[in-house]
Amino acid sequence: MPIPIRVVERIFVKRTPDKVWPYVIVPELLQKWNNKMVETEARHEFVLGQRFMTHYQMRRRGLRCTSEVTALEPHRRLALRHFDPQGDNVRLDMEATETITLTEKKGGTLLLKEVVIRNHGTPWWIMPLVVLVTLLGKPRNPNPLKKLLEVTP
Repeated sequence: MPIPIRVVERIFVKRTPDKVWPYVIVPELLQKWNNKMVETEARHEFVLGQRFMTHYQMRRRGLRCTSEVTALEPHRRLALRHFDPQGDNVRLDMEATETITLTEKKGGTLLLKEVVIRNHGTPWWIMPLVVLVTLLGKPRNPNPLKKLLEVTP
C-alpha cells in the first residue's frame, strides 16, 4: 500500500477563534483563502454529513471531487473527505482528508490545516521531493487568511 502524502500548514492570526471560525465553516469564505479551491456547490455553513461537489486547481490541472463533512466541532475543528475524483490523469481511487483545527493562543488563533492524500499514485522514492516542493513552493507573501482578517477592518 502506498504511503500517504501529508501536508501541514500553520497560520497564526491575530484574531480570536470566533472571528476566524466563519472563514472555516462558511464555504464562500473558506474559498477566499484556500488558493486551490476554485468552486464549491456548498453554501452557507457546512453541516455534518453534508455532501457537495468541489472544484480544485492544482498545478494547472483541474480536479472535481465529491466532498463530505466528516467532523464538525464549532469554533474548533472541521474535517472534509474528498473522494470520487474527476479529472485528467487522476486515479479514481484517490482520496484526501482535509482537517482544519483552531487553537486559541495568546494574542490570537493558530489555524492548523492538514491534508492527507491516499492512493495518489506517486512512487515512494519521489514523495520526499513532492512534499519539499509543496512546502517550498508556497508564496512568501502573507497568507490570504491573514490578509482577510488582520488587514481588512
